[in-house]
Formats: sequence, structure tokens, C-alpha cells
Amino acid sequence: MTNLLLHSLLLNIASNVVMPGGNTSYEKTIDATLNILMSCKLKTDSNFLFAGEYRDVLINHRHFFGQTAIALVAESKNSTFDSFILTQHSFFIYKQMYHEFVRFLYKLRLFVVITSSQPILKLTLRRIKDTTWANSNGYHILIDRKTAERGCDNAKSYLWTAWQFDLIRSIFICVDPIEGVLLYAYDPYTGKAPKNWKEVERISGRNGHPWILFQKRYDKESANCQFKDIYKMNTFHGYEVRLCAIQVPPFLYIQNNLTGLDRFKGDDSIIVQTILRKLNATINVTVKDIMLGGIDKYGSMTGLLEEVANGLCDIAMNSRSFTMMWHLSFSYPHDESGLCVMSQISEEVSELRKLINLLSTPFMMGMMIIYMVTLLIMTKLDGFFEAFLNVERLLLCVAILRPPKINSYRIYICMIFVLSLSANAVFQSHWYSLLTVPQFYPNIDTYDDLMDSGYDIHGTISFKGLVGEELNPRFRESSYFDSLEIVKNTSNAVWISDCLNVQFRLINETNLYVSRYKIREFVSSYIARENWPIFRTFNKNLQRLVEAGLIAMWKRRTIAYLQRKLQLKILNTTGFKILRFKHLDFSFYILIIGNTCAILVFFMELMVHRYRENINRIIKKNRSLKLN
Repeated sequence: MTNLLLHSLLLNIASNVVMPGGNTSYEKTIDATLNILMSCKLKTDSNFLFAGEYRDVLINHRHFFGQTAIALVAESKNSTFDSFILTQHSFFIYKQMYHEFVRFLYKLRLFVVITSSQPILKLTLRRIKDTTWANSNGYHILIDRKTAERGCDNAKSYLWTAWQFDLIRSIFICVDPIEGVLLYAYDPYTGKAPKNWKEVERISGRNGHPWILFQKRYDKESANCQFKDIYKMNTFHGYEVRLCAIQVPPFLYIQNNLTGLDRFKGDDSIIVQTILRKLNATINVTVKDIMLGGIDKYGSMTGLLEEVANGLCDIAMNSRSFTMMWHLSFSYPHDESGLCVMSQISEEVSELRKLINLLSTPFMMGMMIIYMVTLLIMTKLDGFFEAFLNVERLLLCVAILRPPKINSYRIYICMIFVLSLSANAVFQSHWYSLLTVPQFYPNIDTYDDLMDSGYDIHGTISFKGLVGEELNPRFRESSYFDSLEIVKNTSNAVWISDCLNVQFRLINETNLYVSRYKIREFVSSYIARENWPIFRTFNKNLQRLVEAGLIAMWKRRTIAYLQRKLQLKILNTTGFKILRFKHLDFSFYILIIGNTCAILVFFMELMVHRYRENINRIIKKNRSLKLN
């Protein structure tokens, strides 16, 4: 018998659909099954999957299928999906072999499972789960191959097995000697039978919640899909939902001094609790002392991801980045977030450097050209030494030794006076503002800055896949607290994490810096265990909260305290401060240099004065000699 077929089995019998009437009990169940398949199939998707002991069905009812594509899964040894099964145990193998089976990732909608015992049913359902056609939200029809002998005795055991595999939309078809063909279904959530169905048995399910088995006599004249009458999960009547939670402020606070659900604060907690309370579910939260987790070097899950993937929790109360992952279900993205970098604060720019960089280069070049022209004009009228001294006085003190007598010269000097006064006013005002408002050298603010820095990147494993392949070699896995201490004590290390989480942890830190821009942007969502039956209902309500704007409102309220603290920190760091002598220490050096220059200029003036007196004396002496 062929085991698992990667291609569809086409039964090419060109004829009209004919329903052969069976006389045996088993044939009656098959006829009912085919009628249900016809009523539940879609025009755009009419493919089926038959699993287990299906051979006689395909042979005896070949006219029914016509050109319909059928996928087959047998209970015997399988080998076709061996490579796909390997991907279930390692995320690295999953990524490597994804391209080999991606063309077969086609979830079917209708499943027919025919087995002769419950153990074989478990084996067959496991085989279906290991194929690319598996769909926990699909319609599953379970048939006991020996219903003629057992009747409907296996209804509860078969449907209980389906529940263990999270196949909530399942129907068991059998033949009762008295009532004929019966349909059995179950409901572990609502606690009551749907319309047109009657309750048969009520047993204890999860945490004592009622697990109800109900039945219905099959009506072959009905054209309605039998699955549409059941499993409308709008409320759960106290059904227990298991949650796992870890403290990741400001998204989720855990206050140990309180009890019950009141100890959970933050928008992550508000969202989950609001949805589950609306669904009337019992919330059971387990607090874990672990991290969000990710994929380790062996391709296995760690941390909170592992807890959810292994089924220890139905859903995590913490949200995380929406990334490619297997064995998990990601909810509707409800928030935008990103990664920020924390590093040591850069050195403050000295006042002397501020003074040097105070005026722009074009302005300084223009001033230099104007004063050079002024020097040339004064040199022509008064000589080089007097012209040089006057230009120096004009530049530094906005003064001149003697006003010129020529009107055109006076007009030009007045223009230079006005220019010098304006330049000094701008210079002094900028100087004052730069001295009182601290400035720092550039730090890591963007992804390119992080690339160019060459620093080691520390962070939890949950963010390793978000930094990018170029930065992965520099990524060092560490916990939240270890990363903070490493960055405090190491100048060439940074910590990368969610922006709000980084900002929260640095409220009281003065020597650490958070990037102004997001290094990476992503959307946040919740993670639930794979094939969680009520995931669609949870997701639908989450989407409604997002569209109504309630989640954005809750987030603003949650981070309002954090934003106020951050604003105060920014104001304390970059606001105006008192001007102290240590900020002006460079001015004393300038004073010494200025006094030295003044003394030199004074001696130059004395030398020029003596030189001129000597020249005048010589000229007078020569004149007197000529007169004599």
C-alpha cells in the first residue's frame, strides 16, 4: 500500500456523481460521509484527505470522486515525509529544508480517518500531523471500520483522542442497530449541546470543566454542512486557559505583594485579561523565572518559547516580536515596536572646542577677507605697523586709535565698526548658550553607527535573529542584568533590546545612553501553542481591540509614567545649568595669551615710537647740516 503521496491521487473516471446505496452498517457510514463531504466542500477547494483503512472506499466509490484530487495517508510505514519530520526537531533543519517542501505546504480542509481501533487512530492522526496537509482547524470525520460489530461504542474514545490532538471540529459517524446512522460530536468549552443535538454523556475535562459528548441522528435529506451547527465558540463558561508570564517592564509588571490577577500590570496583561474575561474563561497564570527565549545553537527553543511550544502553556502573557518560527501560533500584530541600543554616554564637548567651532567657516572666511582689505587700506594711509595695530584693535575691541580725517575713509571704517559689533554680539550670545547647555560627542543612534562602531553587541537570545546577518558575529548572548553590568564596565560594548524596556531600565542611570532612533523596527504579537483550538476566537477579539484603538490607549496610559521620567532625565541632562569656573578654565589661558600678546604689542609700539623718534632726529640733524 502506498504510504504518503506528495502528489495528488486522481481517480480519472469521467461520469456523473452516483451515490451507491450500501446495505451493511459500514457502507451506510461511508454513504453518510460522502454526503457530508459534498455538503461541506467549497467550490474553490474540493480536495479531500483519506487516512487509515481507506482502500475499499476508493475502489467502491470511484464514481463519486471523479476528477477530485485526494491525498492519502496510511497507517503503515512511511518514508515520504521523513525529511519534513526532521524539521519538527530543529529550527536550523527547518530553514535549510524549507525550500524542499514549501510547494507542498497546502493545508486541506476535509479529512476522513478510517481505523479499526483507538491505538491505530492515534497512530494515523500522528501521521497526518507529520504531513504538510495537516490542519487542526479543518473538518475531521472519524469512522470505526468495525462499526457493524461495535455500533457506536467507540464514539467517546475516538472523539477524546481527537481532542488530545486539538481537532475540535471532529464528527464520529457510526450505525446504531436501532436508531440507524448517528453523528457524534463533543464540546469541551461551552458546557451545553448545540441546537438539534442532544447531550449523551458529560465527563470531567481540563481542571474539572465539563467535557460533553452529544449525538444527532443523521438526516440524509439535509443539504447543510453538519459541522456548521457545532463549535461556535463565543464563550467558554469558565474553561481554564493556562498562561505563562515573565516580568518584562514596562510591558508586564508582576507585583508580588498582591494576589490573583491584580498583581499583573502593564498593557500586555491588560490585553490578554480583557479578551479572556470577555470569553468567560478561567485564567490560570504561572509566573516563570526565565527569559523570553529564542533558538539556541542546536536549533531548539529556549525560555518562554519552549514552555509554550511544549504545551505547558496555552498562550504567553508577554508579547514579542513577530518573526518566522515553527511550532507556535502568532496572534494578530497589535503594536509597533523596535530595537534600541544602550551604550556608555559619550564624552562632553569641551568649551574650548565649542569656541573653536562656534562660527561657521564661510562667515570666518568673509570676515578674514574684509579685514585684509581694511589692513591694505590702512597700510596705504598710515603705514603697516599702525594699520596692523588698528585692525587688531578693531577686531578685538571694536575700537580705533585715531578716527580718519577723510570722509570716504570714515564711511568705510563705520561699516567695519557695525560689522565688528554684529560679529561680536553673535559670538558672545552663541558662546553663552554653548557654555550653559552641555553638548556631547556623537554616539550610536542608527544602524549604520552600530555597524561602524565595531562594538560587541549584548542581548538576550530573543533578539539575536533581529540584529541582521551582518551583526550576528558580534552578538553575545546574555541576560538583562548581565548586559547592563557589561555595558557599565566596558566602553566598547552595547546592549540591544526593546526600546521601551531599555528606557525603563535606564531611568536612574546617568552615565548610559539610549539611541535616539530604532535600530530595527518590528511588530509585536502574542505566541500561543501550535493548534490551540480557541486561537482563532482569541485572535478575532484581539483584532477588534486593535481596530477600536483600545490597545493604543492602554499603552499610552501604561508608559505615561515612563515618558515623564524620561523627559525629566533629558531636561536634567541637556537643560541650562549654572556657569561655573571649571567651565571657563580655558578663558584664563586665553587671558594669559592675550596679555602676552598685549605686552608684545606694547613693546612693538615702543620700538616703533623709538624708531620714529630716531628717524625724526636723524632727519632734523640732516636738515640742520644742510642749512649750515
